[in-house]
This record gives sequence, C-alpha cells and structure tokens, in this order.
Amino acid sequence: ESDAGDEQGTRLSENWNDDAIQGEDAEEFDGETPPVLSFATSSINACVVMVGAIVAGLDAPRKRVILVAQSVDGMLLPVYRICLLLCINDSRLVSRPQAIC
Repeated sequence: ESDAGDEQGTRLSENWNDDAIQGEDAEEFDGETPPVLSFATSSINACVVMVGAIVAGLDAPRKRVILVAQSVDGMLLPVYRICLLLCINDSRLVSRPQAIC
C-alpha cells in the first residue's frame, strides 16, 4: 500500500510543478522548491501579523475587536463581490471553459 501512496504523491508533486509555475518564474524554478512569495504578498502578510500583534499588545477588549473586524469585513465583502464578478466576466482574465476529460 505504501508504494501506491508514494507513486501517487510523486505524481501529484510532478503535476504541481508543471501546472503551478507559469510565465516569468517558470525558467527560474528548479522543480525542487516552491516559488518564493512576491513582495506584495509578503508585505500584506507582514501587515496582517503586525496589526494582530499591536492589537494583542494593547490588551484591547476582545469582544469589541471581533465586532469591529466583522463590521469592517461586512462592509468590504460587497466590494470584493463586485470585483470578483467583474473579473469573472472579463474575457481577458478568464478564458473559455475547457473539458476536463
């Protein structure tokens, strides 16, 4: 059984290497390690962690923090939804569906 699992894991990792890396980074990717996150993604991640650390360090009331976070999220959700709908309907970003089989 373990041999079958190893073969499947190898097949999945090979498919990941083929499908995940495209464009400019494809030539630089050696197939052994996943690509490094972009600067923008790393910056956003760092900001999220810093805001969380600051709020935790201020010993803010948890219920109020959760309520504010949910309220802001509720206000931003329609914006995300509109942007997603615009992207889905843009033929430059989304190509025609292709058959899976």
